[in-house]
Amino acid sequence: MSSTKIQSADSSEKRKLGTLEVGRGLAALAVVAHHASLSSDAFTHSDYSRFFDFGIYGVDFFFVLSGFIIYYIHQNDTREYSSARRFFSKRIRRIYTPYLPITLALIAAYYLFPSLSQGERSWGLFTSLTLLPSYSPPALSVAWTLTFEMLFYLFFLSFYLSI
Repeated sequence: MSSTKIQSADSSEKRKLGTLEVGRGLAALAVVAHHASLSSDAFTHSDYSRFFDFGIYGVDFFFVLSGFIIYYIHQNDTREYSSARRFFSKRIRRIYTPYLPITLALIAAYYLFPSLSQGERSWGLFTSLTLLPSYSPPALSVAWTLTFEMLFYLFFLSFYLSI
């Protein structure tokens, strides 16, 4: 779990929001447990997912908490193009660096082995490569959350345009 360091208003030292970090970690673990139970059910033909149904709420909690943390960290940023560009380029690198290799490999696998996993599941190349929403979901099914995250980042850019 990465630590969220916050620039202090009255000193150059950075401090962490420890309780929020714990909450973020628990939300992420709940989501992982939920997805792991769904995946194992697909392979074992059993229904253990009901034990981890609560994990679906981890996504909502994680998004709200992340939105707060992003605002808290950037509330004192200067409202100028260079700050907006720096914010967005960091987010793009953070998301696409691990995502694109996995998604490209998955797209190749879907083309080479059409019956792989849920081969009949429709997915869109545009959404898969850009993480921008379209009528078709991304090839990596759990990446739907990243499409919302990208929309949030685009929306947050308007913060830099405000007075």
